[in-house]
Amino acid sequence: FTAAGVLDTTYAASGHFIDLGTETSTGYGAAVDPATNKTTISGDSNSNFAMWRLDSTGLLDTTFNGTGFNRILATTSYGKRVVLDSVGRAVATGWGTGPSGGNDVVVVRLNPAGVFEVTFNAGAPLWVNAAGGTADDNGYGIALDALGRILVTGRSYQGVVNDFDMLLMRINP
Repeated sequence: FTAAGVLDTTYAASGHFIDLGTETSTGYGAAVDPATNKTTISGDSNSNFAMWRLDSTGLLDTTFNGTGFNRILATTSYGKRVVLDSVGRAVATGWGTGPSGGNDVVVVRLNPAGVFEVTFNAGAPLWVNAAGGTADDNGYGIALDALGRILVTGRSYQGVVNDFDMLLMRINP
């Protein structure tokens, strides 16, 4: 928006970016790199955790995974929030059908080129099954502390009918 509170039509040629692909897509979180004004978005595309990056003009940034888009997981999953670390890596959380067979928290870290960062969980998504078994865990929020540790908020089903409990976890990357 401009200072007057109207859409900035110089951004994405119309003031807004819409992914006009052939799939149903939803964006849930966004983070802006202050050094480049590029925006990284977490969400889902056809119910698969996905991320997009737009350049400073609001167009897909093709330096991010070659297309500006990366389908993070090919299983039912949702990317809820994203943050950028001090070197421009995108760190995101959400949940999906994990190795437990239930919904588990998932955390990923992508390098600035938009691909899995090999120094984080050997370049793979980190699945966390806090509830145990096939009970549900969902990641909703993410932050980085001053030491670069990842904090994820969400909820965990601990077996009491209709009772999800607040979840906070800290990950040493």
